[in-house]
Amino acid sequence: MRPKPAHAVALGEMGLVRCLGERGIPCVVVARDKDHLAFASRYCLKSIVVPSFDPDCRETLDLLLIVGKELGRSLLFCNGEPDFQFVSKNRSVLSPYFILNLPSEKQADLLVDKGLFYKMAAEYGLPIPKTWQPRDPCEMESILPRLPFPCVLKPTQQSFWKEAAFQKRYGEGIKALRAETPRALRSLYRELWGWRPEILIQEYIPGRDDQIYFFDTYFDARSEPLGYFIGRRIRTFPMGCGVSSMAETARHPEIARVALSALRRIRYRGAAHIDFKIDGRDRSPRLLEINPRFGLAIDLGARAGVNLPAMAYDSLLNRPVPPSDAYSTGIKWIHVKQDIKAFLQYRAAEEWKATDWVRSFLGPKMFRIWSPRDPWPFIISLGRFFRRRLQQPFKSLERKGSPLMAPPSRPRDAPRGGDPPVKGSPRRTEPDNRLQSTPPRN
Repeated sequence: MRPKPAHAVALGEMGLVRCLGERGIPCVVVARDKDHLAFASRYCLKSIVVPSFDPDCRETLDLLLIVGKELGRSLLFCNGEPDFQFVSKNRSVLSPYFILNLPSEKQADLLVDKGLFYKMAAEYGLPIPKTWQPRDPCEMESILPRLPFPCVLKPTQQSFWKEAAFQKRYGEGIKALRAETPRALRSLYRELWGWRPEILIQEYIPGRDDQIYFFDTYFDARSEPLGYFIGRRIRTFPMGCGVSSMAETARHPEIARVALSALRRIRYRGAAHIDFKIDGRDRSPRLLEINPRFGLAIDLGARAGVNLPAMAYDSLLNRPVPPSDAYSTGIKWIHVKQDIKAFLQYRAAEEWKATDWVRSFLGPKMFRIWSPRDPWPFIISLGRFFRRRLQQPFKSLERKGSPLMAPPSRPRDAPRGGDPPVKGSPRRTEPDNRLQSTPPRN
């Protein structure tokens, strides 16, 4: 009688769950959102909702320890920055119950904090864009004469810019902002510094979004790569500064050489997702960042022939895994909802016409949500979409107020329309549209 396979506990997206599940690996899915679509996957045997992936969240740690004790020795996989940080910081407590293969804690901190990463990359001579990290607006003014324009502003950690209020102000999914002039940089830096002072200023790498590539790989405990694949972004949302809405597998020998050399030099272990951009000035690849986790489109590699999560699973169980970089090119990965939003931005910028956008869907492809082998996440997503559409008219009526209901009473001392504001009340100021930044393209 064959022994039962070890469980995989996936702290991540649906692509990761499908990579494991399609290989017959039993999956337990852990997420913060009770409506997470991966919970609806046929490959999800059990779903666990946790309150937070903050490294200090004791409740999340206790829930994972309970899962680990129930399953016996199982394997833990990460797919996002917050869950990776949680696992990395709590590795000593989790390791008796889960099999892990992570970069060292010091190395993990260097990779998650982009300010520390660029300092390390410069020491190793990696081909990164020129980067500055002023401590405050005064120091930013002192380096202003040396900065190239346009330039890009980024947070040291992406989680800093994922707050709802920040994204409402600057845009959904924003990862970076571009300043065209010194005056725009002064205004934008001071404004961003008020949100979070941990800001990087970086040289802008010229080139369209289709010159951005990603390199996904897995290095075993001996710092040897088991496999890799390369993807090229076709469109991103937001345009110029977001994540892939459409990408395709590609070959780029120089990117492969630079990525593998960089990871070997730092004695890396575990999953890695590396972003590159081809410099429009000399066509050389510039390394933008190394993320110590599987990427969002990790299932694209599996569809093309390199299933990195399954290879990691076998390696962690000490099974022989022949290294492989044999994958098919030209296979597309599409997040339809985000790609529609992306197209509207590209069309406004006169970069994509409707006919070209439609033609870009031709050829072999896969989708982030839809899968004929795993249809329920798509069905549930579609149902939620129509439910929101049906509820919109009623929400609009609630915002406007029903004509049968009296408007709320106004306090006796509140100023009427046209009255001057009460002394001491805040004065509303209009934004200076002349200083608005434009999304970057690196």
